[in-house]
This record gives sequence, C-alpha cells and structure tokens, in this order.
Amino acid sequence: MKRNRLLILAITAVLAFSATTSAIACTGKKVVIGRTATLQQELLAQLLMVLISERTGTTVNEVVFDSPDAAHAALLKGDTDLGLEYTGVIGVSLLGQAPVLDAASLYSAVRKGYSNDHNLMVLQPPGFENRALAPAGSANQAVVILRKETWKKFPALDRLIEKLSGQIDDATMQGLEEKAAAGDVRKVASDFLRAKKLY
Repeated sequence: MKRNRLLILAITAVLAFSATTSAIACTGKKVVIGRTATLQQELLAQLLMVLISERTGTTVNEVVFDSPDAAHAALLKGDTDLGLEYTGVIGVSLLGQAPVLDAASLYSAVRKGYSNDHNLMVLQPPGFENRALAPAGSANQAVVILRKETWKKFPALDRLIEKLSGQIDDATMQGLEEKAAAGDVRKVASDFLRAKKLY
C-alpha cells in the first residue's frame, strides 16, 4: 500500500514537472510580431503579445510597418517571426491566385501556397474578416502567419496561438475595436483573454 502511494506521488511529480517545463519552455527567448498601423492589427498583435508572454514567459516585441508589403517582406527576410495578414490579400495580391469567395477553400489554398512557396505557416483564423481590404470576389479572413524557422524554436507556438481560433467573430472584433479606440489597447486585449480563460 505504501509502495503504491509512493508510486502515485512519483508519477504526479513527474507530470507536474513536465507541465511546468512545457509552460516555461520559451522563457528567456524573444518573438517579434510585424503589423501595420491599423487599430485592428494593433489589437490582434496585443492579443498575441499578452497570450504568448503570459503563457510562456517569452519576451514579445512588435514592429509597425507602413504597408502590408513591407510587413510581408520583413517576415520573409526573418526580421519578424509572426505576421498579421488576410487570406484574400494573400491569395490575390501575394500568391497571384484567382479570388475565392468560400472562406474554407481560400484558407486551404493560401495555407498550401505559403507553405510551398515561402516556408510560412498560416495558422487557423481567429474568425473575423476585413471586408474593407478584401479583393473583389474574395473572402478576407484575418490570419496569423508563423515562420517555420521560428516554429522549430518554439514548437508549441502554433497550438498556443490557435487557442484564439474561432474566438473572435466580426461582431466581437468590432466591439473590441470600439473599446480599444476609447482606451488602453493592451488592457482591452488582456481583459478579453481573461474572459475567455486563455490565461
């Protein structure tokens, strides 16, 4: 009986150690997010910064670019680790594909194209679109782009970021933007993540 208790305690200790090790695996490292100067991208960047830093202890910095093309170029060069883009813009403007109105089909196409052509990972969408920037005849979901080289250093980063998948529909993002426009963007992001029990 005593041996069984000791065995259970030992197993519990190992599991606790493994969970702690996984949670702090990124401590002491740095991730850089590239974004444009729009409020929507600032808010999404802050959501990622809070989520990653709070869950892993990683230092997360952001770089603001004048245009989507500049942000994309920095991602390709490795100046940033994560980028914020939109599936319609990726498909039509960056990959030269025909417009696709079905969001799921478009996501699959740009995910495959970015992986094959640019060695980039297109993570599962948070759930909202930017229709103002959408190419004619195309859906335009916001997506987070992750460099595969960065993923090799942080192999759990994609799964952590994808905890936001499906959590932010158009109405939710509109509400977050309204709050952010009137206050502290980081606090808005932090409050949202807490409400969703993401940290």
